[in-house]
Amino acid sequence: MKMSEIYALEETNKSSIYLYLEGSFYKAYERSAFRFCKRFRECKVSAVHNLSLACDIVRIGFPKIALDKYMAVAQSFGYSVECQDEKRIAVHGIEPLEGFSSWKNGCVSNAVRAKEQTLPIVNAQESLKLRLYREAYDNAVALTNFTSRLHRNFRFGTGDSLRNESLELAVKLHVAFKRGESLDERQIFYEIEQMRIRTRIMHDVKQFDSGVWKMLNDRFDRMQNLLRSESCCFDVQE
Repeated sequence: MKMSEIYALEETNKSSIYLYLEGSFYKAYERSAFRFCKRFRECKVSAVHNLSLACDIVRIGFPKIALDKYMAVAQSFGYSVECQDEKRIAVHGIEPLEGFSSWKNGCVSNAVRAKEQTLPIVNAQESLKLRLYREAYDNAVALTNFTSRLHRNFRFGTGDSLRNESLELAVKLHVAFKRGESLDERQIFYEIEQMRIRTRIMHDVKQFDSGVWKMLNDRFDRMQNLLRSESCCFDVQE
C-alpha cells in the first residue's frame, strides 16, 4: 500500500492494529503503532516527515519471526486476527485507548531533538532559525499541494496569494539562516497570520476540509512559537 493509503486508513482506525510486511520486518503506523505499544510491547518509535502528505508519520517495527508470538498474545486477549493479504495482517477488537495525539507529539519531539544533535549547528539561534525555515518550507509544499486542488474560482486568486506568500517566507528564512542575518519578528509574525486568515477563509468557504485547516493552523502556531522564543534573537523594528 502507498503511504497515503496507509495514512488515510489510520485516520479512521478506531479499534484495530494493521501490520505491514516490509522486507524482514512487520511495521505498524500511527494509531496502529500506538495500540501495539500500549497492548503488546513498548517499541522504539520512529518519526518521519512525509512531504507529499505534509505531516509527521510515526511507526514501529519488529522482525517477522516474532509475528507468531504476538498473534498468540492477541488471541489470548480475545482479539481477532485477520490475514488480509500476504503482506498485511489486521488485529481487530482493541479496546478504546486515549492519548494518541499526546503520545505522537512526544515521539515526534524526541525524534526532532535526536536529529538536531547530529546537525552542524553552531549555536541555539541558528538551530531555531533552521527549524523555523523547515516549518516554512513544509508549509510552502503543503500549500502548493492543497491550493492546486481548489475550485478555479479560488485557485488563481487566493490560491496564488497563499502559494506566493508561503514561498516568499520560506526564501526569506532560508537566506537569513544561510547568511546569519537577523529578521523582523513582527513582520514575520504578520506574514504568518495573514496566511492563517486566508487559510481559514478557504476552510469556511468549503475549499479546505477540517483536517487540512487543522494541519496548517498547527504549523502556523509552531512557526509563531519559534518566533516567540527568547533565543531566536530577531530584530524588532519600531
